[in-house]
Amino acid sequence: MGSNATVAALALSKVHELLPSVCEKPDTFLSTIQAVLLSSLCFKASLSKGLGLGMVVFATVIKIPQVLKVARSKSAEGLSLAAMLVEQFGYVYNLATHYRESYPITTYGDFIAIMLQNMALLVLAFKFSKRTAQGVLVVSAFFAMLFFMCSELCPIEWLRFLTTLNALVSLGSRVPQIYANFAARSTGALSVVTTAGMAIGSCARVFTTYMDIPSRRILLGYVTSASCHLTLLTQILMYGGSSSSTASSGKKQELKKKSAKEEEADEGAAVVKSAEEKKKD
Repeated sequence: MGSNATVAALALSKVHELLPSVCEKPDTFLSTIQAVLLSSLCFKASLSKGLGLGMVVFATVIKIPQVLKVARSKSAEGLSLAAMLVEQFGYVYNLATHYRESYPITTYGDFIAIMLQNMALLVLAFKFSKRTAQGVLVVSAFFAMLFFMCSELCPIEWLRFLTTLNALVSLGSRVPQIYANFAARSTGALSVVTTAGMAIGSCARVFTTYMDIPSRRILLGYVTSASCHLTLLTQILMYGGSSSSTASSGKKQELKKKSAKEEEADEGAAVVKSAEEKKKD
């Protein structure tokens, strides 16, 4: 009995450590659950922290489907390289800002995982476009930029200024992709799993930022990002399968043109043969 009570007390203490500071911490599990549910402030804070932790875990695999899709097809067709570069720059300086401002890890832990997966996507995109050396240089530059911004060598005022551009960076990292999809009536190599995950994560991040970070400029950036990801997801649902259908229709048209040319050639040959026969007669 004594050992069970010790384990229960230890587990309860761990739960209390996970709870936000605004929550009461009663002596029993049942009282703790009641305290969380009955206090709107504690409930919102706990929900925000739970979403943040969930996003950090989910972010470790969020872009794996996209990476695998590009790797298997050996092509990054349909992905905007410019949009990927702008997105990566945004993750780098936002990660550095959150770290330097000592914000809770639940508000930016997902940046680390997504940034590393973006690095892999960039390497593949450059590799399949026959620019491997350039890709290595770009990725190295991003890592160097991250270390500089996370250090005291970079003035915090610079990072705060960059976060005022979050909405513009979000648009810059998504609008080229949205326009390319619209112009091609196809989403190319975009992964529906990754895009849906990013859309859900962006919406959740709007809530966690509103609750945990006293910065409306960062919040505006997440609202813009969520809107862009939802637009991309809508395009995938609208244009799904259009890439293959467009390709097959193009092949059909080519075959029709080829057969028409062959028929014209046959008709021409028949006319020439008939004319020669008439001359012989």
